[in-house]
Amino acid sequence: EEDTKSSSSEQGNVSLYRSNTGEISQKLTLLDLSVQVVCDCATSSARETHFMPCVDFCKDAFRYTNGMLNTRTLGYIIRFYLFVCNFGASVPAASTWPETMSAAASSLGSCSVYSGDLEEHVGGRIDPPLLLDWGNGRIGMGAPQASALAMKDMITLLLERVSPTITSVASSSCGADEQDQDVLTFVAKIVDDIIDSSVHRVNVANYTQLALYQISRSGGSELFWHDMTTTCGPGLFGQEHPEYIMAFSVLAFLVKIATGKIRRVQDTGNHVARDVASKLLSLELIHHYLKVLPLDTTLTEEECPSSTILFYCIRRLVVPCILSNTASGFDDPRVFRRLLNITTILWSDFRNNLKVEIAVLFEQILLRTLRMGPQVYTSKMARLDQQLDVLSEIHLWFHDANDVLELYLNFDMDDSSGVTHWNICCQMCAVLCRLAEQCVDVILGNGGKGEKGGDVVAVGVLEKARVLQEKAMSAICHLIRSMMDASWCIYATNHEVSPTNTPTPNHAIGKMSPEYDSSSPPATPPGFDDDSVFSTSPRTLAIEENWLKNPVEQHHSHKIPPKKKMIHTATKFHKSKHASPNNKSSTPRRNCTATYNKDISKKQHDHQKTDKKLQVAFEIILSRGLKKSLDYLIACNIITSSPRDAALWLRIHQSRIDPLVLGDYLGEGSHLDGEYSNLVRYHYVRAVSFVDMNVEQGLRHFLTSCGFRLPGEAQRIDRIMSTFAQCFWEDNAGDKIQCPFLHQDSVFLLAFAIIMLNTDLHMANGEYSHSKRRKRMTRAEFVTNWRGVDKKEDLSKEYLYQIYDSIEKKPIAIQHERSRKGSMPLGHGSGSGSDESQKVNEEKNGKGNKYIHSAKSLTRGIKPAQELLRGLSLHKDPFLMLGSDTPPSIDLVRITVTSTWFHFHGIVNSMLDAPLPNRKGVLSYCLNVLKCAISITMFLDMKMECTAFIRQLAQIKFIMEREDHMYKDLYQDAKNYVMKKGYETEGWFSRLEKARETPKTTMQAIEQVYCLVNNLRNHVQIDPHAAKSLSEVVRRIRNGMFLLKDFRSFLREGDLVKRCRNGRNITYRFFLFSDRLIYAHHSKSQGDYKIHGELPLSAMKVEDVKTRSHFTFQIVHPTKSFLVNAASLEVKDMWIADITKAIGKTIDCYARLENSTSW
Repeated sequence: EEDTKSSSSEQGNVSLYRSNTGEISQKLTLLDLSVQVVCDCATSSARETHFMPCVDFCKDAFRYTNGMLNTRTLGYIIRFYLFVCNFGASVPAASTWPETMSAAASSLGSCSVYSGDLEEHVGGRIDPPLLLDWGNGRIGMGAPQASALAMKDMITLLLERVSPTITSVASSSCGADEQDQDVLTFVAKIVDDIIDSSVHRVNVANYTQLALYQISRSGGSELFWHDMTTTCGPGLFGQEHPEYIMAFSVLAFLVKIATGKIRRVQDTGNHVARDVASKLLSLELIHHYLKVLPLDTTLTEEECPSSTILFYCIRRLVVPCILSNTASGFDDPRVFRRLLNITTILWSDFRNNLKVEIAVLFEQILLRTLRMGPQVYTSKMARLDQQLDVLSEIHLWFHDANDVLELYLNFDMDDSSGVTHWNICCQMCAVLCRLAEQCVDVILGNGGKGEKGGDVVAVGVLEKARVLQEKAMSAICHLIRSMMDASWCIYATNHEVSPTNTPTPNHAIGKMSPEYDSSSPPATPPGFDDDSVFSTSPRTLAIEENWLKNPVEQHHSHKIPPKKKMIHTATKFHKSKHASPNNKSSTPRRNCTATYNKDISKKQHDHQKTDKKLQVAFEIILSRGLKKSLDYLIACNIITSSPRDAALWLRIHQSRIDPLVLGDYLGEGSHLDGEYSNLVRYHYVRAVSFVDMNVEQGLRHFLTSCGFRLPGEAQRIDRIMSTFAQCFWEDNAGDKIQCPFLHQDSVFLLAFAIIMLNTDLHMANGEYSHSKRRKRMTRAEFVTNWRGVDKKEDLSKEYLYQIYDSIEKKPIAIQHERSRKGSMPLGHGSGSGSDESQKVNEEKNGKGNKYIHSAKSLTRGIKPAQELLRGLSLHKDPFLMLGSDTPPSIDLVRITVTSTWFHFHGIVNSMLDAPLPNRKGVLSYCLNVLKCAISITMFLDMKMECTAFIRQLAQIKFIMEREDHMYKDLYQDAKNYVMKKGYETEGWFSRLEKARETPKTTMQAIEQVYCLVNNLRNHVQIDPHAAKSLSEVVRRIRNGMFLLKDFRSFLREGDLVKRCRNGRNITYRFFLFSDRLIYAHHSKSQGDYKIHGELPLSAMKVEDVKTRSHFTFQIVHPTKSFLVNAASLEVKDMWIADITKAIGKTIDCYARLENSTSW
């Protein structure tokens, strides 16, 4: 090690034995042998004292050679690093890595150095990134942490050599001297290029699929690394690109580790710590891989073929890895958080290569998680942490105004890829608003009093529901804020207004954009950035450049490849010198914008026509059959006549086709179009992966989860089973464990035998049989029937016994009714976001809680989604980018707002109709939504929608002005006031109406709205002194961060002596808040207070007790009642008075809930 370091210091990063071409050598050097011996010795001895020096040696050797070691040596190093990490996670629980990191992170949780990396997790625990570099050995995490960081550095160094090399594309135009060239030769060259390109794409798909097969199969990591570096990698990139081969091999290796299953300890049922740590580490390494990959996602295949292939590998490997880990993510919030991080970087950096994959990830991770309803009830299956993570991640997914518009343009409007029926953007708005409304139902249903008059469990549910409601409202505010940015930019473009040179007075800008003071509690709810669109922040200026740019220049500038990788949508446009409104060259902008507005209108019109044609096609299915429907779609140019496109259409719209109708069509094979039907059936079945399944498992999945039901005709069944046997043989041939057959026909015969066995064991004597009961087939008879079938060879008895036992224990349940919920691959028909919430199993979940779901029900759509992506693997659907493929236009913004505005209007109505206890925070969010919504509708001149939001603003104004004199019918009076248009006589509305008469005075009208909103905010603004006092108290309470709420205030604290039932007197520190009383004991070791008891005030009474000391009073509560002694009579009277006053205010608050005529 010392010799290596000294040589490295003298020679720098120059390799003494490698060529200067940057290639990874296949030769074996002395250093390679040394590294392999060190790794072998360390893993075979498994002595912890040897791990750290061996890790340092491998790390120094890798840096010394600049990563140009032998490919086998690199495999040794990676496997050794993983071994050390897994070893550290396998030691006793008290010192298991990464649990030591969580403990260390908890001790440094208040340190500002790590405040950006350490996030509070489940139950107040800290979930630090495993790749977090603590720096300078400040905390000794040992060899496991050093190995994780070494792998991180190794990936970074390997990917630094992967740089896109732009290949010059030869021009296909003929010069003047080539006019006499043979036309046939010219045409033949074009045909050859097309054929070569098609063959190349098929080869890339086949090698990538081979890598997926190897990932799915269980096997040694050494053999897998050898296959990736010697077979799949060279087959994809060729021997001339070793850096890409290594990048692909590392990615495939990480994906294989990440897709491993998490086992459970048989005795305790807990997850195996080693499996959890391995999965967390591999997912973080995949995220780091995607983060540091120095490739430009906008390069075409002709410009950089290797980069395009690597992006395709990311598409085919990483997305299925995320989907396969969804079940583990629902079980473990730490896994789910890392899956979200990978999804975020795919959306931000790679979405122009992953259009359909992004739609699937949004549906399976984002929307499915939020559709579960509030996961606030105490249950092992509650997934509150996952929902909070999704809501927090939305702020990163839609950082710029273009993000929401591009989401709507690609998944709600563009028909090129057939994914518009998913309506991802509209569903997202609907699901967020629905979740916030469901939180209101939970809060009002508990009422803060609980199931038994105020038990602590129900109050905990109430607290979680409030947190989830605030997060959901914050995400809603973020979405509508992005739309407001977009509408402002298009308004500035059409009216020659620049945000940096706006004619609005400075004092008005100040009123519209209150600055956030980090030293005091925010006037707006946490999580919502309230900077104005009129400010000159970098985020706003980036959007301004996009929208104020001449659309013609945007269109032509995209022909020049950008120099940097796209991080956000805003950064991929080139700054125009003619973007200034004062420049004369920008005068034709309006005409160009009008042209592109026509393009958007035409696209929307085409989308509506396509929807109508699809509805006609589904009606034809019901009346004339599926074959006639496909003929109609081909005639209308919705799909092509190729069998692959027909099969893809069937799989995409599988959820809307009756399983029996689909089964009948797949079984067709007439003499006229038999070959076409066979190809459609093959492409439909080929999308299913049977890797690592035996025949019974593959057949069970094929018949129950692929969207069709076996037809009744024998010939149709024969065709379908023949295709199943062919695909199963292609996936498992050579695997002697899952497919111990000598010929494909044996698979076909055994599949038929399994169907007959399933009928014999369960159907013949079951409810579908009217015949007399008869003897069932035994195991011995089943095995005897298979003598000499496989090319006159006998099959393994153990293999046949396993099949028989599985069928006997659990029959293959073929659907007899049209029930599509279980097999819906994606979100068709779930726009309200309530499908998952309404799917309840009260008997299993207990207490009839409709928001509790099993992991199996949540992951039902994962396998069909993976099959869909496999069927679409050869298709590349480009993601439409604003500014290049489709310039921004007012029609696009207007269509997006028109499709979503009623969701925002509905959630504000729900919040106003429900007098919640945390009304300050709720009204703050409502004001933010209304501020943005009114601005949007004014910018876009949407008068009807604008009036609807102004009516809601008037209702909030009416309630706030009379809130100090709260009475029973206040909320109903506010409704009547709005319905009778009483606000029209007020001065603010008159000034607003006068200002919005013409588009030129829109800025003045918005100024009036912002002034009114800021005045209303003063009623709900938190007192900074009270908030500071609350924050200081919470710091002294262990795990007391849940007490920081905008509706809660701190009243008093002090030591009181609590008299226990056994007669003992114990001194506790009592903390009185506006809604609860907490008593805690002081920890001498940590210097804080640990909560011993928590009593809500809504069901509490305090009584004076006459004793000898005269300092005693009693606290009465349904959960717990006890006597307390104060230090003096004065202290006793103060406590009784303060508690009584707080109880009165709490009861008044809940009385408004119960007496409200709206609920």
